[in-house]
Amino acid sequence: MTTVFAAQQVNEIRKIILEHLEVDAEELTEHSKFKEDHEADSLRMMDVVAALETRFNIEIDEARLVQMVDLHSVCKLVAELVDR
Repeated sequence: MTTVFAAQQVNEIRKIILEHLEVDAEELTEHSKFKEDHEADSLRMMDVVAALETRFNIEIDEARLVQMVDLHSVCKLVAELVDR
């Protein structure tokens, strides 16, 4: 993940996750697990994916969804796809 990406986009990704998973900001850490810690279901995760795809003009392959377990992994995936 590039420093420029991290500095500018992590907050946007965080806001998308907070909104769609309906999590309090203080509860979401870089490594808190969406499913286990925040009770995220597949529908909410699909909302997150759709919002990320729209915001960053990327396409997240269905096979990569299993990688999206916490804020860190989502940021890493989005950065990889944006850099393509």
